[in-house]
Amino acid sequence: MRLVLDKMTSKLMVSKSRNKVLYAEASADFVDFIFRILTMPLGSVIKILGGNTNMG
Repeated sequence: MRLVLDKMTSKLMVSKSRNKVLYAEASADFVDFIFRILTMPLGSVIKILGGNTNMG
């Protein structure tokens, strides 16, 4: 089995005075990864993290 690791890149332009993101640019792989995490049930995310969360 071959493991392929791709780079996931993102660029952010941040306003330091307002402490807000003004512009964001990301690779397609990064966006796919974020969407996969957002569609997972919360219980699965906690199991993946090994139960090391501050949630009750």
